[in-house]
Order: sequence, then C-alpha cells, then structure tokens
Amino acid sequence: MNLDEASAMHESRLAIGLAGPVLASIGLMLFFLPILSIPLGAIGLLLSLVAIALLARRADVALRWALIGLVVSSLALGTAVAVNFDAIGEEPGRQVPAPWQPVPDRPTVSPPARSMQPTSAHFRLPCLFG
Repeated sequence: MNLDEASAMHESRLAIGLAGPVLASIGLMLFFLPILSIPLGAIGLLLSLVAIALLARRADVALRWALIGLVVSSLALGTAVAVNFDAIGEEPGRQVPAPWQPVPDRPTVSPPARSMQPTSAHFRLPCLFG
C-alpha cells in the first residue's frame, strides 16, 4: 500500500466518522419536525456506529468524531422521539359543551337597600341671578 492509498483510506474513515455528527446536528436542530429529525438522527447513529467499528483498534481523530456523533445522534433521536410522542393523549375530545348551561340552584343575593330617598334639597342649585 502506497502513501496515496493510505491517505485515501484515512480520509474515507474520517468522512464516515464526520458524517455522523453532521447529520445528527442537523437532526438536533430540526427537533420540532420529527419527520425529518428522526431519520437524520438514525442515519447519524448508524454512520457513527460504522465508523466506531472501523476505527475501534486505533486511537485517531476520526474515532473522536465518531464518538461525538454517537452522543449527538442519541441526543437528537431522544429529543425527536420525546417531542413526537409528547402530546399523545392530550388532544381535546369531541364533546362540545352546551352553549347555555342552567344556573345551579343557589340562593340569590338581594340588591342593596336604598339609604334614603333624594329630596329637593339635594338637587337645589344656587341661583346666581336672584
């Protein structure tokens, strides 16, 4: 194996190791759209596991990227699944409340009593002209 082949093999392993965290990061940013984030997280997890399997015997920079991809993919998948299944059972029912509900039986409060009847003295205005 010459130097060019070794470099190409290292670059392909690095690309697989780097593809996992990239796809998982995109999936994590799209957590509110589970139809996109779950497949992206799953593909990122799969690529990270493949890269870890390829690079398990050597401590390399690509192995670090693959381990980061494994963590971020797991986080992206967990967040997307939690958002997707969070609202199940929280939908409102089909029962519509009646528009006019009867008043419950309870005693009524009487209106306040009048303190005193108004007299003409209360409404007399001073006359300026006479």
